[in-house]
Amino acid sequence: MNLSIEDILRISFLIPIFLFFILKRNERKEKLVLFLFPLCSFIHAIVYAILLLKTSEKIAFLFNALFIPIEFLTVSLFFFKSIAYDFHKKSLRIIFIIFLLIFSFETYRNPAEQFDSLTNAIESTFFILYALIFFYENIKYPKNLFIYKHPYFWGAAAFFLFYAITFFAFIYRQTSWYNKEFFYQYVYIHAFAGIIRNILLGVGMIAKPEKAGIAELT
Repeated sequence: MNLSIEDILRISFLIPIFLFFILKRNERKEKLVLFLFPLCSFIHAIVYAILLLKTSEKIAFLFNALFIPIEFLTVSLFFFKSIAYDFHKKSLRIIFIIFLLIFSFETYRNPAEQFDSLTNAIESTFFILYALIFFYENIKYPKNLFIYKHPYFWGAAAFFLFYAITFFAFIYRQTSWYNKEFFYQYVYIHAFAGIIRNILLGVGMIAKPEKAGIAELT
């Protein structure tokens, strides 16, 4: 059976999911926020593929649009738990509310079956900002000498790389989706970035933080 790069992307979600379940019970609680995103995304990817095959592109795009706030919630929750300082946590709450307002307005203004490049670009910008806040905290106020041993580091790196790589692809998708050349470029960029993200999330699942690290701050 020949697997497309999109199939490999869907399968790669199982890497962090599988590693989460084989962890010891006392390690799962800390990594739960890292687990929610690949779990929800894997379910979304499977349902989206089924809708494309069994129904129409319009219905699949509608389902895809409705998943955006769930995606934003799971990633925001991860960064809310991984960021330590109250001021930054309050900033994340404000950003979350702003995004929900933008999403609601854009969903009302544009047909739900269309890919909304503006919403996805704003979402990507916010997630990149989340990651920069995380890295800023841990450079400016280091609490752990070996930050790469902590799962939160790998989660932040995974989301930062994915949204930085796909940022411009998301921007051009709405106007260029039916351009055959762009379509194939988008598919490979999105899938390649997603596979890297899921591998890094898997690394985060097996990372073992030191006791006096980030986990005590959150």
